[in-house]
Amino acid sequence: MGAYLPPGGDPTAPVGTAEISVYYRTFRAIWAEEGPYDWAAELHETLDHELEHHAGWRVGHDPMDDEERSEIAREHARIVGTRTAARRDLATFLLDLRGFVARTWPIWVIVAAATVAITVCDH
Repeated sequence: MGAYLPPGGDPTAPVGTAEISVYYRTFRAIWAEEGPYDWAAELHETLDHELEHHAGWRVGHDPMDDEERSEIAREHARIVGTRTAARRDLATFLLDLRGFVARTWPIWVIVAAATVAITVCDH
């Protein structure tokens, strides 16, 4: 019913700005599907939850985010099957690796040239 975006997570936001979003439509959908409920208490709980994410980000590790991502991965594997999920994970890894190489190739060229130069100079 909400989301936390840490500072730097939104390139259009001012530097150092964290953001908590509350999804109004989700609250409305629950009201429509289940009838009247204590939306104020649910809003308070959602804000507390998102502030816990912020506290985790501030100390450098958000275990709640890890748990939520694990749950999403388990649910995805349950829906599409473990083989499909594993293929997706491999494809994501390969795309990440491709991006890493695309961003760092000049460093690798310098390292290779230095290695060749050291090898040649030693002989």
